Amino acid sequence: MKKLGMLLSLFVLLSAFTCENEPIDTELANIEEGVANSQLSGDWNTVSFNATMNTSTGMGGMNMDVEAVMEAVNMDYLVTFTENSFTSAGSYDIETDLTVNGVDNGTTTSSLTDVDGNGNYSTSGNTITFDGSLFELEVDGLDTSALGEAQTGQYTLTNNGQTLTITQSQDLSQSQQGVQVTSTVESVIVLNKL
Repeated sequence: MKKLGMLLSLFVLLSAFTCENEPIDTELANIEEGVANSQLSGDWNTVSFNATMNTSTGMGGMNMDVEAVMEAVNMDYLVTFTENSFTSAGSYDIETDLTVNGVDNGTTTSSLTDVDGNGNYSTSGNTITFDGSLFELEVDGLDTSALGEAQTGQYTLTNNGQTLTITQSQDLSQSQQGVQVTSTVESVIVLNKL
């Protein structure tokens, strides 16, 4: 079960910044891309990362329902935005509360060190799209950076532009070799400008 929790945590981290473009009513809806990007430029300290993932897996007539509630703790993670690119680096722990088929499997903690990411980003209104992963990591020697795809979220700037909140909500569905997996992921990341 511990490996399952780690794999689910990895899945959420890699997919948490992918969602459908669902507009949110904010002041940023009419901001041009260049202006919004200049407001993001600089160093940002990651304050919190929370995600809830509900997954249903079916194979050969058997089903497994998993709920994973994750929270990053002991955050030491910095994201730096330039006009159209970003880098991220640091470490944190992921606490995962796992429930499988209605049975609580307790909480596991995974320590992630030397985590880094980089890529380009763009904004349109209050939508932000990354072409790289904010969180890239290696698990049991497996480099996960190749698994990243374009990632989209809704963002808001508050506290006079000093707090950045990125929210994602997505539904995922995959079917491969007789295995059907459907997931719903809700996540929020909060960063403070340094």
